[in-house]
Amino acid sequence: MKYLISVFTLVLTATVAQASVIATLSERNTDVLLTIEGSLDISSFGSVLTLSNSIDVNGFLPSNGEVFVETPFESDVDRYEFSGVLTPFGTGAISFGSFDAGGQVAFFRNGSNIQIQLPDAYTSGTKLFGQASVGGDFASLGISTGIFVTALPGNQSLTVVTTPLSAVPLPAGGLLLLSGVAVLTTLRRRKKKVS
Repeated sequence: MKYLISVFTLVLTATVAQASVIATLSERNTDVLLTIEGSLDISSFGSVLTLSNSIDVNGFLPSNGEVFVETPFESDVDRYEFSGVLTPFGTGAISFGSFDAGGQVAFFRNGSNIQIQLPDAYTSGTKLFGQASVGGDFASLGISTGIFVTALPGNQSLTVVTTPLSAVPLPAGGLLLLSGVAVLTTLRRRKKKVS
């Protein structure tokens, strides 16, 4: 619980401090949910190149710090490229999954450059959102647990937050709580009978 509060506080701080994007990888029972959201000020990214969106890939590459959601509904995308390196969030190889919701949001490494792909004609400050799922768990996909920040031009950042599957699932935790209350109630009743 303490870990989740710390993660929430850091994510909230990162959100309030800058126009930035947060990519959350949440481990679920059979897959990992990738959610990318936030906004960017593209004026500091330099020139844009509009490309045909001929290939739709969804997933991540932990060893390069790459996260990508590419919608099948976007015919063209705007690509920005500038010097920099994404912060790795594990040692895993590339993992592909399926598109769930939202629009085009992708962060790739291209040599010693960062490449960002956004919806065609994206306007600075507009909300970005994209979601995809990849089969597997953190261990099998080579994902490390933590918060990984990459600085972007214009005092912005890409923050990758990885949240592992809870050790005690909430339904089991609820049963554990109810069992504890039942034991305490039984002990209290026994104590009253003895008195």
